[in-house]
Amino acid sequence: MTAYYTNTFFTLTSKELYEKAQLEYKTLIEDISPYNIFNFFVTAYHLKDYIKSEFDLNETDDIRDFGDMNELLNIAGFIANKGKHFELNNSHNMETRYYSGKGDGTMLCDGTWCIGEGEAYKIMDNEEIIHSIQDLAKRFMDEWEKFIDEKELF
Repeated sequence: MTAYYTNTFFTLTSKELYEKAQLEYKTLIEDISPYNIFNFFVTAYHLKDYIKSEFDLNETDDIRDFGDMNELLNIAGFIANKGKHFELNNSHNMETRYYSGKGDGTMLCDGTWCIGEGEAYKIMDNEEIIHSIQDLAKRFMDEWEKFIDEKELF
């Protein structure tokens, strides 16, 4: 097993990054905010890089072909990269959406937000399906847990 932190000042193992993702997931659920969304999705998305390196796995055959991981990695990568670069120069048709929860005409009532829902962060994927960020984060953590257990990584 090769640690991912060769030639860098980071000394995180895959297990430690997974634990960081778990902590950031808990924080996101308790306090939904752009900062917590960014932190969670950047960490959870890049866990694949740590696992690939440390366990010598293939991203396409081993990770992306597992369950819903390809879809979740695509969405998480979009969120992470949109947060880092603001505008993306690729063919993604995804959109991030924020709803203030105010019924004063300042928000778009497009059928993807429900009255009484309050503040909401959502994403529309390439298939034009709307996902709440919290539901997407839970699916992603569940999928990572299944992958780690099935591959008996740690």
